[in-house]
Amino acid sequence: MDIFPYSVFYIFFEQYLDIWKIALINLAVALGAVFVVCLVITSSLWSSAIILLVLVMIVLDIMGVMAILGIQLNAVSVVNLVMSIGITVEFCVHIAHAFMVSTGDRSQRAKIALCTMGASVFSSKKL
Repeated sequence: MDIFPYSVFYIFFEQYLDIWKIALINLAVALGAVFVVCLVITSSLWSSAIILLVLVMIVLDIMGVMAILGIQLNAVSVVNLVMSIGITVEFCVHIAHAFMVSTGDRSQRAKIALCTMGASVFSSKKL
């Protein structure tokens, strides 16, 4: 006769076997979808690549803060990481769009983009 221990909580422990793999797959899918949508909407490979790079840096920063604070990677923290991509993409795209529609050289366009959208993005208000 096969005997094994069972508890209601054991099914929740199963998530920790593949949590890193699942987290990386979900983050990669979310970042890939953001890149494709930005590429379609902006029609600019450079701005889409820069937005993607900024999002990757933000996710790495959040993961670093999680490590410093001792927050374990579990189902809730993975959901929050994936949601953070959706929240941060809004602000990155606003700055990139303001830069793209501005006129002048690069420094003038950056100044105009930060003057028009910077305060709203910095204060995290909906535009």
